[in-house]
Amino acid sequence: MSSRAEATGFGRRNEAGALATAFGWVATGLVVQAALVPFVAIAGGMPSAVGIGVVLFALRRPPLVAAIFGLLTGALADALSGGTGAAWIFATTAEALALGLLARLVFIDGIVLCSLAVFAGVLVRDVLFWTGMKVAGYPSGLGLDHLHMAMISAAESAAVTVVLLFVRARWAER
Repeated sequence: MSSRAEATGFGRRNEAGALATAFGWVATGLVVQAALVPFVAIAGGMPSAVGIGVVLFALRRPPLVAAIFGLLTGALADALSGGTGAAWIFATTAEALALGLLARLVFIDGIVLCSLAVFAGVLVRDVLFWTGMKVAGYPSGLGLDHLHMAMISAAESAAVTVVLLFVRARWAER
């Protein structure tokens, strides 16, 4: 194992275990998002459980591991949603890689910065998804509506992240 891996704690076993655990949580998030989240839709937007999971994982792992996680998560999302081609793969991988790189430049810790990162990540993911759908031939007549829903979804995801991180911080104090 390299000295960098020993110094940072990012060994092969740690990354594989973290990847498997996070992928299980995101797969659960996909089920929750498909089954329960549509009931809390506000103004056409829904919080993205998958987007939140990908962002929080990417902020804590090296960019390559984050990109692999984004690729696997996007492939699962594409497999479960028919007719999207590879749009979720493209969007989720790009989101995870960008946030993994950003986390190496800026120390993103705390509830406010994590929620802002979730807002940006979910917004970028949705914009990249609809860009991929446009390239695949989806009609672009509703572009402003999709952008509006993406912004609402990003704001709702950031709000959910604030609540989740606050609850986690309070629970950790006990």
